[in-house]
Amino acid sequence: MLRLVLLTSLAALVLGTDKFSRDDFPPDFVFGAAASAYQVEGAANLDGRTPSIWDTFAHAGIRNDTSIFEYPIAPWGLQGILEYIKQFYGNPPVYIHENGQRTRRNSTLEDWPRVKYLHGYIGSLLDALRNGSNTRGYFTWSFLDLFEMLDGYESSYGLYFVDLDDPDLKRQPKLSAHWYSNFLKGKNISSDGYIELQKNISAVSPYFLE
Repeated sequence: MLRLVLLTSLAALVLGTDKFSRDDFPPDFVFGAAASAYQVEGAANLDGRTPSIWDTFAHAGIRNDTSIFEYPIAPWGLQGILEYIKQFYGNPPVYIHENGQRTRRNSTLEDWPRVKYLHGYIGSLLDALRNGSNTRGYFTWSFLDLFEMLDGYESSYGLYFVDLDDPDLKRQPKLSAHWYSNFLKGKNISSDGYIELQKNISAVSPYFLE
């Protein structure tokens, strides 16, 4: 019976939001990009902190040999979970943390899989809000490339690339950083805008990683 009720309610959801902007969300809705100082290379030398077991673990050479690297993009799953929480847990306040797409490190700054992921999941979040979800915040993972628990430095989740071979740990914005910035500034975002975004970014940030 529980499953039947949930499936019936999901069938009535508002679906398919493609074009949207920050202004479509409540004014007090919180957006951000999550990160952890202990997962950032070089953090052991900041603010007087000394190396910890985390820093030792970070250089242990963990590797990931999986052939399927990127996560499948299924925004309806997020919307379904939020609908479930609304119906069966009294619609409590919800803050979404660490929602992001994994790509291989040092591939390219034009991270289209992450752009498509963000577009899909934030659009789905807006659909959930329009259907009555009490979600209050969304934080993408992650602000910049970090040491990941499961595969070390083999994968990348960041909106910003960190050059670990540079003593100054130079950072460069990826295409997803520009997309997220445009969204937060209130610009309309749609799947049709991918090509236009690429043209604009390529004109000012023609970065490719070897």
